[in-house]
Amino acid sequence: AHVIAVELVDPFASFFASGCGEYVSTFACVEVYGACAPVTEPSGDCIKLLRYRRHDNFRKALLESPELEACRAALEKCGFNSDLSGYRNVWNESLGSGKMYCRPDQAQAVLHEAGRWRHKNRLLRKSDILVSFEYEFCVKALVRCFAPRLQKEPEEDLLSIADSQRADVEAYPRVSSPGYFARSMRSRSAPVSVQR
Repeated sequence: AHVIAVELVDPFASFFASGCGEYVSTFACVEVYGACAPVTEPSGDCIKLLRYRRHDNFRKALLESPELEACRAALEKCGFNSDLSGYRNVWNESLGSGKMYCRPDQAQAVLHEAGRWRHKNRLLRKSDILVSFEYEFCVKALVRCFAPRLQKEPEEDLLSIADSQRADVEAYPRVSSPGYFARSMRSRSAPVSVQR
C-alpha cells in the first residue's frame, strides 16, 4: 500500500480521490477536503461562546497550535484575527481578550454578536472562546490536552448570527483600525462597506 500526502494551497478546497486499477469505478470516488473542511451544521446561524473557568496554556493551545493554523491563517487572510483584544463594539467598548474560531465568511457576524453580548454582559475574558460548529471539537480537545490539570467542560452560550449575516449589516472593522466601527455607526445612516 502506498500513502500520498497532499497539502492544498487553499484550505477550503477539495478534490476527488479513488483507488487505482482496472476495477475502480468512476462512482467509487471520495471527496477529500483541505484543512478547513465544510461541515453541515444543524444550526448554521449560530455560534457558541465557550466560557471556561481557567485559561491554562490557552496561548499555546489556541494561538500557536498547528491544529488551528489553517483557521487562523484563513481569518488573517480576510483581515480578521483570532485574538479579539484589538476589537471594539458599536458602543466603543473593548470586546476583551477572548478568542474566535470560525469560517472567514462568518467572522463579521460573529464579531457583531460578540459586541452585542459584551454590551449586555461583560468583557470577554482570556478563558472565553467564540467558536463555530466546525471548530468546536478541535478547540475543546486542545484545551483539554494543554491543561496542566483537569479542565471542567465550559459553560456554553448559543449566539445567533442570522441577523448579523444580512448584507445590510454594517461591516466590522479590521484589527488595524480600532474604533472605526463605533465612529462610523454614529456618523452614517447607510451601511459601510470595508474593502478587503
